[in-house]
Amino acid sequence: MIQWLIITFGPWGLLILIVIHFSRVLLDEDKAALWRSKFYKIAFKLTGKREAEKKFISNDVKGNLNIARRTMHFGQSILPCAVDVEWVEGSKASAYEIKEGEFVVRLDPSESQEKNTVSLATILVQKTTLTGIRHSVNRPIQIAIDMNLVRNLLKGLQNKSILDWFLTSAYQPAVNADADCKKRNAQILDIDERGLFSRLLLVELDEFSKKVYGMIPKAVMANEISALIDFIHALANKRAGQIIPLEFAKTYLRIHVIWVAQVNKILCSGTQPYVDAMNICLQNKMESIYALVYDKDWLGESNPADLKKFNAKIIDLKKAISTQTVAIKDFELDYNFVDQAGRRGRATCIRYKAP
Repeated sequence: MIQWLIITFGPWGLLILIVIHFSRVLLDEDKAALWRSKFYKIAFKLTGKREAEKKFISNDVKGNLNIARRTMHFGQSILPCAVDVEWVEGSKASAYEIKEGEFVVRLDPSESQEKNTVSLATILVQKTTLTGIRHSVNRPIQIAIDMNLVRNLLKGLQNKSILDWFLTSAYQPAVNADADCKKRNAQILDIDERGLFSRLLLVELDEFSKKVYGMIPKAVMANEISALIDFIHALANKRAGQIIPLEFAKTYLRIHVIWVAQVNKILCSGTQPYVDAMNICLQNKMESIYALVYDKDWLGESNPADLKKFNAKIIDLKKAISTQTVAIKDFELDYNFVDQAGRRGRATCIRYKAP
């Protein structure tokens, strides 16, 4: 399209491209904030005025964080947006809501930009995760989930000084506070490295929150959340051939995982065993069924023909589930992960729901 515009309209084509680009920026509040931050940064350098520095920092922080959080998919949803920053001297970082999904954060201009960025990221996470169930989540689990979400959010900024400040001054003290915090943090780290943190755990915690909304906190709620993390942690650490529970059927959540990782199984037996497993799950009133499909790119070096067959079977499997079961596809996400041996791989998480 770019070449066509330039060839067809010459210099006018270039002007059209510039107009389109800036129109997109102006319509995207977060990108517009980054442009404003550049302007105020120059103004601060030229004038040295504190007000210009505040506007540079606030636009830079909220623009970058909001763009970073867009990539943090929890199933189909993303983190809501912190819409503005207020500066209050001597004020501890805090927030108040404007409307659902939008809130203003108060920061102290006397603090470093690293600390203010971490404060905003932490508030963004705490205001938008475990909503409605924080009273039912044990404190060590809260800390582990919050701190690792903030870590992922700050990684998206690609600013080493901010991430270093967070890891040293906030993350390490919080997750190492006691033995329970260390244990839960180690579990969440494993779950995150295997790619199941935002694609499975947080999705199911959101489902949990919808079911218990408005209820009086009970011990069974906290126990079920703890058991859910143990269940997903076992999944995250599953080794080839290891038999572990693939079903989590409790008071509030009913989850089953269909593991698609063995090349020989799907090539020899076809898609029917997986389709049968899906129908059994539905008959047993499972509410969330996850198909975890692990790619076999390594086969390309030793057996390209089998790799081609495996990939074709995966396509057949998706079609078979859509035509031979009543399961409703909720989302499909490809992701990278790191296994127990530190090897990198690719996988697909497909979530189905009962009708």
